[in-house]
Amino acid sequence: MNANACERKEMNRPLIMFHWRGEAVWVRPSHPSPRRIGLQQHVSASNPPATSNPITPAGTVVADAATLACDRLIRTLGSALQLQHADTSARTGTLAAPIIEFSRALLQMKVRPALAPRWRDLDPVHVVMFGGTNSGKSTVMNLLLGRAGAAMNATARFSQHPVAFVRSAGPDLPFLDSFPSRFRDYQRFIDRPPTRQSDVDLRSNGYKPALSVISDGAATEPSIAPPAVGAGVLWDAPDFSTEEARFYLRAVLDAVALADVVVLCVTGESYANDLVARLARMVAGTGVALHVAANKLDAQLEPLGDIVSKLRQGDGTTPLPIDADAVHPLRIVDGTDVADRFRKLIATPEAAKLRSAVAADASHGESLKRETLAGAVRFLAEHFDRAIQPLADEVSIGSLWADLVQSQARTVLSDRYRTDYVNSARYSEFNQTLLRVLEQLDVPYVGQVVRGARAVVRKPMKWALDFVRGKLLQRKPELPPEEDVLGELIKQWFTRLRGEVQRLAAGTRNTVWYELDRKLADADVRSALLDKFADGYLKYRDELDEQEKQRAAEMYDAIDKRPILKNALRTGNLGLDALAVVFTVKSFGLDWSDAVLGPALLMVRQTIVDTLGEQFLAAQRTQLMNWQAAHVDELIQTSLVNPVRELISTRARRDELDQARKDFETVRRAALRIAADD
Repeated sequence: MNANACERKEMNRPLIMFHWRGEAVWVRPSHPSPRRIGLQQHVSASNPPATSNPITPAGTVVADAATLACDRLIRTLGSALQLQHADTSARTGTLAAPIIEFSRALLQMKVRPALAPRWRDLDPVHVVMFGGTNSGKSTVMNLLLGRAGAAMNATARFSQHPVAFVRSAGPDLPFLDSFPSRFRDYQRFIDRPPTRQSDVDLRSNGYKPALSVISDGAATEPSIAPPAVGAGVLWDAPDFSTEEARFYLRAVLDAVALADVVVLCVTGESYANDLVARLARMVAGTGVALHVAANKLDAQLEPLGDIVSKLRQGDGTTPLPIDADAVHPLRIVDGTDVADRFRKLIATPEAAKLRSAVAADASHGESLKRETLAGAVRFLAEHFDRAIQPLADEVSIGSLWADLVQSQARTVLSDRYRTDYVNSARYSEFNQTLLRVLEQLDVPYVGQVVRGARAVVRKPMKWALDFVRGKLLQRKPELPPEEDVLGELIKQWFTRLRGEVQRLAAGTRNTVWYELDRKLADADVRSALLDKFADGYLKYRDELDEQEKQRAAEMYDAIDKRPILKNALRTGNLGLDALAVVFTVKSFGLDWSDAVLGPALLMVRQTIVDTLGEQFLAAQRTQLMNWQAAHVDELIQTSLVNPVRELISTRARRDELDQARKDFETVRRAALRIAADD
């Protein structure tokens, strides 16, 4: 083992090497960073370090479980992002910190790679420049590169794609290829820039993800100074502060999520931009080393004081934690051309201070990466509920609608069906059961008339539901009592539901209620629901017919055991006038509510009560009523409630939310173990 290797092992700190003009240059951090000390205290307090490296066999199971959990989380946040975009509140034009996008980017770019084997060996330090349009990012990048390697252009959104500057760019790029979650669907360009998209193309086709990797070998300008960060990757994030830049904000966040060191570039004109400030506070919330390069200042460094004050002020609740030493003013310099101005700028003390500060942070290498990993996890933990809020809202909307449909069905349909029909004077099915008893007794003339009347009364539910549909423009038809009651109650139910939906739509900007109101007003949608209920109602009536037969058979068996009673019913006044049993057969069939007036049924009732007792007759009636009410409840549930609940097709379920929380806890614990493992 060579001396340098022994020294690295002894000090337990990385030794960073980069090549400069053919010579190996080694840089060792002189002490652990304050942030690293804070990380050790945080992890030891809440999550004791694992006894073994998670990448060793002893930790493989944990890492595999965390990897699967992380992949599910990335998909979950993708669903949350789609829901957020579908919400009208996402299209109001207001500026807000893109928490969901950034949280997903952190998982893809930093956390998921850290769970992979050999992350420490394959992933270098990432230094990222970001800032608004024309904020001088390319100038700062060139200062850190030590040469004019980044294109400098005054065109708005000239930088649309992330650009990585590396020492060499061969066919294999371990910091990308070893971690497939990074820039997963980006087209890659080596030593050349991707094609810029026009504003028309962005609006019509959206952003086409791409990135560029530029190596030293592609440099056309000579080096003026050694690179400030020799062993890491320097990233130039796209511009983002113009209207069309919202199309590729994702690329900005993907690049920034990689960062172990961030340089925020502002100018005297751009520092007050609200979106810049929001993104800066969000990035600082991950605990990365943050520097501010204040570009294009005059000789008096105006307005440096205002820049620092604005950034520190934040939004009143979340100030940006910036030390004075982390703010680097860069003056405007004169020169004969761009190259001359750059040579003069890189020679200034302010440029040297910026280069030195970034190099000092980057030199912490592996310890810095573990620190920023822990910071990313802490950020995710703090904002996780907000990140999955669209999914939680979707679940809440689904639950609210399901509860609303169910409660209205109970109060308007089920309860009212019992009070308005089953427990009312209009209830007729038990009278039909008594008629079946007469039929089985073979009373002269009566049996034939009863059979004919019952055949007439079996009309389809379609008439009642056509009234609900509004198709019958004339007067409401005469219907059997049950169908009449149900048709009216269903109409009231739809009216009540739509009123509740309109109330909810007026109180929220969520488009789901407007869409639901449109469906409830759609004649085709309502007709399909009513057809389903009509089909179910016919099956229910067939089953009810069998129930009536069963009750009639039980009463006939009781009568049959008493010959005197049976003969009395057969030979009594029931046969004297068959027309007295027919009741009133109207245009649409028999009105069974008139059955109580039939002298035949009065005699049957009284004879059974006198012989078998009121309790026997009441038990038969109660059993039939309970059966009927329970089966109508079931019909309402299956043919109305369930289909209407499904008019809202939620894209999230409560069990998925619960799984997401469990997955995050798995990822959090695994990532913090890796971050704490020396």
